[in-house]
Amino acid sequence: MLRIRDEQVLSLRKSLKEDVEDELFEDVKRYFKERYSYLGDAQARAAVRHGMARAAHHDFTSLRGVALYVTLTFVLGGHFDQNPLYPWAQKNLVDDRNLVETTRSHRFYNMLRRYARSVRDESGTYNEPILRYSEAPLPVYSSKQTVEEYLVEQLRSIAPMHFDAAGEGLVEELVQVAMERAGTIGIQSVAGLGTYVPLTFLLGVGFDEDPQFPWAIEARIARPDDGPESIALRLHAGAIAFRNHCVTFLPPSDLSF
Repeated sequence: MLRIRDEQVLSLRKSLKEDVEDELFEDVKRYFKERYSYLGDAQARAAVRHGMARAAHHDFTSLRGVALYVTLTFVLGGHFDQNPLYPWAQKNLVDDRNLVETTRSHRFYNMLRRYARSVRDESGTYNEPILRYSEAPLPVYSSKQTVEEYLVEQLRSIAPMHFDAAGEGLVEELVQVAMERAGTIGIQSVAGLGTYVPLTFLLGVGFDEDPQFPWAIEARIARPDDGPESIALRLHAGAIAFRNHCVTFLPPSDLSF
């Protein structure tokens, strides 16, 4: 019988992990062209590794399971496991954690297909969610509404199919989560929340800590000369730059919003 030393086992595991990373990286280049083009090789690999680490945290070890998890991070955001819009993900990752991985992977696959069908546009195409983000400021806030009600209505108008797929109750939960996260980085005004909350809705909870959106990570870093709105303004500028990049991938017939 062959004798395999501990260091050989570790080397083999590292080699297999690198092979999986390479394969998933190629999938990102193939299926998420807009995002890969914006990120480049190094940052796209960082996003893949982040997804793989999250998959391992939730006990996904097979190539299929890890690939599905990483795909979901690119569709729903790198921290989709913390997003109240996707209770089915919470069920899979928490309640069903002790089920065999093939069952969990199969359920993730079915939910991914169902989600993709529910948010495709009228032509049946699945486009980058950032394309729904508007360069124009949101309508003026009226004190007749609570801030939460105002933000929920804006999300309904920004991405109605996405809103309907989730349901108003879950969107309201998302708004609360997004407002709390915004407060931790000093975004508290209605105008600032009008940037942060829609981006959370479109890109996912924790988008500003997600390697897929390095512009958001950079924007949230406090600077000595920051004013009350500085972080929100940087997030808005970064989102518009990313949106404009994605627009260049649309065929001419899709360029009207």
